[in-house]
Amino acid sequence: MVKNVIESWALLELINAGELPSLTEKLDSKKIKNKGKFNRVVPLSQSKCYEEILLNNPEKNHMQYRFYMNNYTYTELITLLRDFFQNNEEIINKNNQLCYSFSFDINDKGEYIEDSLKVPHVQLIVDDIKRGNKISYHDFIDRYHEKKERFEEEVRAIFQRGVNGETLKKVEQSFSSYFHLVTNEKRAIVQCFFLINLIRFR
Repeated sequence: MVKNVIESWALLELINAGELPSLTEKLDSKKIKNKGKFNRVVPLSQSKCYEEILLNNPEKNHMQYRFYMNNYTYTELITLLRDFFQNNEEIINKNNQLCYSFSFDINDKGEYIEDSLKVPHVQLIVDDIKRGNKISYHDFIDRYHEKKERFEEEVRAIFQRGVNGETLKKVEQSFSSYFHLVTNEKRAIVQCFFLINLIRFR
């Protein structure tokens, strides 16, 4: 009984999904030379709009991007978990908050930024359910770190050839070999940041 309670609490700690930022927030127009407004977050298919941005002070600021891959809604995750735990109650208030399966950053030169890869723990729960129809608690953290590290090694190798449509597909394929997806829909979002250039003193 006590073991079941501990495992339940541990599960609750791990099922926090990685939520996407607001899709309506705008970039700071004071830092942009172009007229008009740019969304901070756009679908991957529209991310070329960031190439149009001209910075007012490129010596002070630069741009960086975060890719949120294989997105799903919170309700899709809850449905998967409820099916696993055989909870047949109807979901009254559906939550369409978008979550991501994994994310990573690239710089303004289109290069992958080392150690920026993030994979929410819930993805291993999804993998356990879909791969073996059971959640293995006793070695969960060790398995998570092992899978993430192996996935990250492949990400580094793939992105040595640059971040583009072809390499993004390869990274998605690599991810699905380590962590099952909540949904097979290929939804991806890109977020743009303005960062202050670091000045190095000699």
